[in-house]
Amino acid sequence: MRREIDPRNRRAILLRLTDQVAAVRDGLREARRRAAEDLFAPLSADDRKTLAGLLARLDPSAPEQ
Repeated sequence: MRREIDPRNRRAILLRLTDQVAAVRDGLREARRRAAEDLFAPLSADDRKTLAGLLARLDPSAPEQ
């Protein structure tokens, strides 16, 4: 991660991802996606849709699928 002074506000510090950190982030996202895929593999498409609807009722601010 790289720190830079914000040109719009010299008192603020911006954090920029280096290529190495971005690669780690992308790897974590992929691992999380694979884990979710494995977790929900036993569910049919209809079951997944039902689950998404139930979860949306618990968190109405969540984006609709």
